[in-house]
Amino acid sequence: MGIGINALLARKLFDANPGREFYIEESFPLDWMYPHLSPHGLIMKIHRQPLPPSPPRRLTRIASSGNFRTLPP
Repeated sequence: MGIGINALLARKLFDANPGREFYIEESFPLDWMYPHLSPHGLIMKIHRQPLPPSPPRRLTRIASSGNFRTLPP
């Protein structure tokens, strides 16, 4: 129930403030936000209009560091 209240409150704040930009920590997006999100550094920006679907990306391991990076399709 807590997540449902959070989703409702976040949506109300978002809709009531059309002149402001909104950002969210990427570990806590709510279902209604997914079509509106784009990466913005370590956080996600919530766009007013849903974004077009992005093509799938492939992950590749960077051998020297063991980290991953994305490759364009």
